[in-house]
Amino acid sequence: MLEKRSSLPMLFFPIFIETLLLMLSGIVDTLMLSTVPNGAGAVGTANTYIYMFFMFLTVISGGMMAVMTQNIGAKKPGIAYQARQLAILCNGIIGILISIILIFFSEPILIALNTAPTLLGLASTYMRIVAIASFFDALIVIFSAYLRAFKHVRQPFVATIIGNVVNIALNSLSLFVFQWGVAGVAVSTVIGKLITLILVIYFNYHSIKSKDYKERIKRRTILKQVIKIGVPAAIEGISYSIAMSIVMGFINQMDPGGFNVTIKAYVSQITSFSFCAALALGQANSYFVGWRIGANEYDECYHGTNKVALIGILIGIGVELLFALLGRVVLGAFNTDTLLINGIVWCLFIDIGLEIGRASNLVYNTALKTSGYALIPSIFSAVINMAVAVTGTYIFGILLGWGVYGAMFALALDECARAIFLFLVWRSRKWQNAKVVVNESQEMIKESV
Repeated sequence: MLEKRSSLPMLFFPIFIETLLLMLSGIVDTLMLSTVPNGAGAVGTANTYIYMFFMFLTVISGGMMAVMTQNIGAKKPGIAYQARQLAILCNGIIGILISIILIFFSEPILIALNTAPTLLGLASTYMRIVAIASFFDALIVIFSAYLRAFKHVRQPFVATIIGNVVNIALNSLSLFVFQWGVAGVAVSTVIGKLITLILVIYFNYHSIKSKDYKERIKRRTILKQVIKIGVPAAIEGISYSIAMSIVMGFINQMDPGGFNVTIKAYVSQITSFSFCAALALGQANSYFVGWRIGANEYDECYHGTNKVALIGILIGIGVELLFALLGRVVLGAFNTDTLLINGIVWCLFIDIGLEIGRASNLVYNTALKTSGYALIPSIFSAVINMAVAVTGTYIFGILLGWGVYGAMFALALDECARAIFLFLVWRSRKWQNAKVVVNESQEMIKESV
């Protein structure tokens, strides 16, 4: 039955390329702004904080995706449609709030996080403009997840490609023709995401005849199911955002010229290639987790997730090792600062350990949330994140004077510690009792949505 839905490679590759292209907008912005004084560091810093706010958008989408896939696996696609409608409303509100916060409070946020003075003005400009796209991102993740839940993986992939092509083309015009600098790049990013949103909305209504599915349950039941997964994820997401903000604040304190934070910005953009592979594996596997749990196929779910985690670890090691070995050659094409390039390369070697933990972490964390077993893993992950990443960055980076290398070492320890914990939780198989699908004995209703 599951083979008819899709295979892991059929889900993984479109999600991987789509995720890569979504991240590419920030990477392209950073690399193309290498010609603008402090442009790369400013945009890299702003994108780091924007991504932290983006984590809030995954709260509803993660809960929605679990409800959708489990109900599709249980042959109740009409309830998946109800979940999408509810998620559009909730995520839309969250997206608007994030946009308002970033537009009006970008500079105070950057100042509070000890952003280097040389980067503050440009980072604030970029953040205020790109904040408009937070609302677009909020809806893109919902409509894309809905398409993939029904095996339509090609459509969100196509939409993302078109949006990013537009972004890169407009970037080139704004930088090299009109010379609008950071502001022009930010506007290009917003336009690219708007086009992506328009396309995924079109594909939703063209590819899936949702109202043909007649199963319905009470909306408050769906809301409870989403909250069961979303609230613990929110705890973890908020904790992670706070922890990474503190870490970035420590890095900003390491030198007034922004050298350490510029290294971190480059490393974050480069490592996003291996990160998005692990993220795509985790997301692709999560659809199978939902389908299999909905169909009561627990053994297939358990062993399949372990296999995916191993694949993610091997990919992470291989990709990061390649980047570290070729770093000087590749970076030399964009920058002639030898000291900066050497710092980036050393951080890339440290990041190999980080990617081992992060790949496993992303697969097991997403699988546990999709199963409905989210509370305990989320709380303990948040505690480990604050204790290891934050404390470690202060000890290794500031007290011992290792700078950004100490911060990278602490982040690697954090990812590995959380990965070990999540693996042990997965192996316990307690998640098998956390299913969110409505039982046959529960009241099913017919209602227009």
